[in-house]
Amino acid sequence: MNIVGIVDNHSASVAMVKDGELLAAHQEERPTRLKNKGGFPAAALKDLVVSTGIELADVDLFTFSTNYYLYPGLESRNDVFSMYDLAFDRDVPGRSDKASRKGSDERGIKEQQADRASKLISLGVPKDKIIFVEHHTCHAAAAYYGMANFDDDILVFTCDGQGDQSSATAWLGSKGKMEQFLSVDKGHSLGQIYTYITYLLGLVPLEHEYKLMGLAPYAEESKGANEVKKIIQKYFVFDNEGDPKWRRSATDILGHSAAPQLARDLEFRRFDEIAGGVQLFIEETVVHWIERLINLTGAKKVALSGGVFMNVKLNKLIMEMPQIEELFIFPSCGDESNSIGAAWYTSQQHRFVKEEFTGIGPLYLGSTPSDDDIELAIEKFAFTSKVQIKRVDNIEQQCAQILAEGGIVGRFSGRGEFGARALGNRSILADPRKWATVHRINRAIKMRDFWMPFAPAIRQEDAEKLFVNKDKFHAPYMVMAFDTTAEGQLHMPAAVHPNDQTCRPQVVQREFNPNFHELLTAFADLTGYGAVLNTSFNLHGEPLVETPTDALDVFNRSGLDVLAIGSWLISKDK
Repeated sequence: MNIVGIVDNHSASVAMVKDGELLAAHQEERPTRLKNKGGFPAAALKDLVVSTGIELADVDLFTFSTNYYLYPGLESRNDVFSMYDLAFDRDVPGRSDKASRKGSDERGIKEQQADRASKLISLGVPKDKIIFVEHHTCHAAAAYYGMANFDDDILVFTCDGQGDQSSATAWLGSKGKMEQFLSVDKGHSLGQIYTYITYLLGLVPLEHEYKLMGLAPYAEESKGANEVKKIIQKYFVFDNEGDPKWRRSATDILGHSAAPQLARDLEFRRFDEIAGGVQLFIEETVVHWIERLINLTGAKKVALSGGVFMNVKLNKLIMEMPQIEELFIFPSCGDESNSIGAAWYTSQQHRFVKEEFTGIGPLYLGSTPSDDDIELAIEKFAFTSKVQIKRVDNIEQQCAQILAEGGIVGRFSGRGEFGARALGNRSILADPRKWATVHRINRAIKMRDFWMPFAPAIRQEDAEKLFVNKDKFHAPYMVMAFDTTAEGQLHMPAAVHPNDQTCRPQVVQREFNPNFHELLTAFADLTGYGAVLNTSFNLHGEPLVETPTDALDVFNRSGLDVLAIGSWLISKDK
């Protein structure tokens, strides 16, 4: 059975599942070149047909990942900003009309679903092939079927801003089935508070929350950060009886009504202390929630999904909880991954065969340009400066040599990765041994905020030497922060958070990505360790490159030294 999952609001995406096996997943931002592009993913759907070879007529079911969008039509940053302008009662020149972002009346569910389905029907899809799945069910399914442990009882948590009626849920997974036993109403959202503060600090809500997380370690131990934490904690209480969950402490701070009060409470506070305080709040609250439910259920194997669990510092604390025996976090677990969860859940509902649900595996789910495609793109591209182009047989060894000599390399190889993290195939790589590398990359290419750390890609054979992973957490997806060892701090200072000395690694297994593993092995032969600085192949504010032309364009417009694209090395004349 072929099933397509669809996210058609913020961070639009599509995924194809065939008899439980995930074949491909694409995000609308990549072909449109608009970061976090929302709306119906028409371009991504076309890419999905190409990458799988399965035509729309051969798809058995199309499943939308959310029953009902309270704020539909979040297609751009302006749309997202205007929703938060409305929450804070602000008029900002140049933004789309904030009145148009008012929440939809939930009595119009059927009308909204009919409008969303019409996009598929216009492509020739019969109406009876279209279904809708509740938002947090999709998050939970991504976590449970991504983990693919059907022999044990699995405690599944979801937590985000809001979706359908909920902002957090808890489930028990057993023998391939999931049963929800707890839900926190959308009006009591934790994730929403984090996003409000992202907006208040002048960053992009639903996108730049990770910047607060990166800033937090600089202030978390300060008096001001603890004061901010206590301010936010007053907005919430845990129920002492009944369901072990939290709620907003007063009816006048439910949902978006909390926004103006939060602005007043945090006015004139230092920006770094605000970041530190909200991070402390989210860590303490979520860890306490998970601890309560482990004690209630007795289940000690845990799976997580939803945007709150994109917070790698929080995930580190969850991993370190002594009650947890096994932990799985779905990679890139924001709303973009709900296309995968929707397709998996629908597949299970119609036909569950344990052996067909093999888990998430490598996250290389995008397009795979051929060498001919790459060669044609190079021939057609109009470089604005002189370049040297050569085809080489040992591209990975050549890249390792360039990196060891201090060069910065854009790597475009094989199949594109899905989600928010670059995992080597659409990455910018550099030598992590010198702190000056950070300044070079930021000045020439990334233009990142000065406090934001870079991350390493580490060969599996070197992982134990460079960071602390006592519980052997499976870490190929950059969803977890770890403490680094003395060796790690010495060898890769440019890929370690300079304040708390943690790193967010991609551990590269040979079986997940043999070519990237070969590059890291060659780098280890030259430097002693198979670890490089790995950041996404894009310019700041743009999506990850997807096609050969995208890669050539970023190389041409940036200060990249070398582009390794397929079997070609392209360098700029100096």
